[in-house]
Amino acid sequence: MSEQALVRASRPGAIYVVDTVLAAASSVLLIFASGSLTQLLGWSFAPSVLVWIGVMLLPWAAFNLWSSRHIELPRWANMLHIIGDAGWVLASAGIIALQFDWLSGTGLVLISAQMLLVVAVFVLKRQARQM
Repeated sequence: MSEQALVRASRPGAIYVVDTVLAAASSVLLIFASGSLTQLLGWSFAPSVLVWIGVMLLPWAAFNLWSSRHIELPRWANMLHIIGDAGWVLASAGIIALQFDWLSGTGLVLISAQMLLVVAVFVLKRQARQM
């Protein structure tokens, strides 16, 4: 693979391990506590939506673990991190906008906080890969 096809990292790994743990823990929580979380959020979606989100986070956790073990990431992997993190933030903002009238105060705080956490992880990933 050519030098241009790789994104180099000076301190790879740590933020991807953090994202792995966060995604895996969130996945378990969303899958096994979907009913309680749905009530806590106060939104109009069925608990199965949270289960589905939790299931979708499992491959994301695996991808972050894979990324944590590579000093150099192929461009496609770097782009997938950008798309995944940006997609999560946009989806969270969309949920807040579309469900604002139904969200509880706690729900609004939780969704906003996890959205800001993903932004922070995204920034740290960019810094780790010096982009």
